[in-house]
Amino acid sequence: MTDQSSVSAQEKRTQLDDLIARAAAKDATKDHDSASELYSQATELQAELNGELSPENADLLYAYGKSLYNVAVSKSDVLGSKVAGEQQPQSGDASSTNKSSAGSKSTSDSLVQDAIANSMAEKSSSTKRADRESEPTESKPFFQFTGDENFVDSEDEDEEAGEQGEDEEEDDDFANAYEVLDLARVLYLKKLSAVEENDGGKGKSTVMSSDIKHIKERIADTHDLQAEISLEGERFSEAVTDLRTVLELRNSLYPQEDPSVAECHYKLSLALEFASAQQGGEEDGDDKPKIDEEMRKEAAIQMEHAIASCKVRMAQEEKKLEAEKDEDEDKATATKRKIANVKEIVTEMEQRVSVVFPPSLLPLLPIYCLN
Repeated sequence: MTDQSSVSAQEKRTQLDDLIARAAAKDATKDHDSASELYSQATELQAELNGELSPENADLLYAYGKSLYNVAVSKSDVLGSKVAGEQQPQSGDASSTNKSSAGSKSTSDSLVQDAIANSMAEKSSSTKRADRESEPTESKPFFQFTGDENFVDSEDEDEEAGEQGEDEEEDDDFANAYEVLDLARVLYLKKLSAVEENDGGKGKSTVMSSDIKHIKERIADTHDLQAEISLEGERFSEAVTDLRTVLELRNSLYPQEDPSVAECHYKLSLALEFASAQQGGEEDGDDKPKIDEEMRKEAAIQMEHAIASCKVRMAQEEKKLEAEKDEDEDKATATKRKIANVKEIVTEMEQRVSVVFPPSLLPLLPIYCLN
C-alpha cells in the first residue's frame, strides 16, 4: 500500500513538472491564456501534494498570478482600454512592456518609458472623453420612421450592457490575478521567515544569502504586480502603499542606478500624483477635486529620484564606453545605444516634471533629493 502511494506521489510530481514546463513555454511565446490554464492545473496538483499553504507553493503561485495578470492586460488592450491608434513614445530598441515582461531583458531601458507612455495615454484618454462629453448629444437624421427611436435606444442599451459585461469580466480577471498574487506574497513572507531562522542570524551577517535575496526579489515583484493591478483599477492609494514596499525592498537589494529602482521611483511618482487628486472627496459639499499638496510634492520628489538614478547609470555607461571603444566595436555600439536610450528617458521625465508639477515646487526638489 505504501509502495503504491509513493509511486502515485512520484507520478504526480512528474506530472507537475511537466505542467510547469509546458506553462513556462506558453508564457515565453506570449500565449498567456494557455499558460494560465496549465498553471491553474499545476497549482491544484501542487496544493494536493504539498498542502494549500505550503511556502514551497509560492513560486508557482507567483508565476500563475503573473500569467493571469498578463491575460487581464491583453483583454484590456483588446477591449480598448488603451487609446486606439495612440502613438506611444519608444526608444530605438525598446523591448516589450513591463506588463508582458516574460522573456524580456530584466534591465530593460524601456521600463520607465512604458510607464511614461501609459501615463500619457491615460491623460490623452481623459481628454478625449471630455471632448466626447462636450459634443452635442443629438444628431437627428433628415428622415425618421415613427418608432425607430425606440429601436435605436434598444440598440444603445444592448451595446452598453455588452460593454458593462466586458468591463466586469476584465475586473474579474484582474481580481483573480490579485488574489493569487496575494497568496503568493503571504507564502513568500512565511518562507522568508523560515529561511532567516535557519540562517541563524536574523540580520547578524552582513552578506545576504542567495535564498533570502531571491525571496525578497519575488516579494518586491509581487507587490509591483499588485500595484499595477491597483493602478488599472484606479485604486491609487493602494498602489502607493505597494510601491513604497517595492522601493524599500529594491533599495536594499540593488544600487541606485539599477533600472528597476528608477522604474519604481517613476511609478510611485505617478501613483502619488493620481492619488493626490483623489484625496479630500466631497466632505464640505464642494464637487471640485481637492489636491493633496504634500502627496503632490512627494510625487515630484520621486520623479527627481528616478531622473537621478538614470543619470548615475548614464555616467557609468559612459565610463564603460571609454574602456570599450578601443577593444570591442560591437560592445561599444551596444553601450552607445544604451546611453542614447537612457538620455531619451531622462529627457522625457524632465519634460514631465516641467509640465506636470508647478514651477513653485521645482526649486525645492534638489534639497529633498540630496537625502
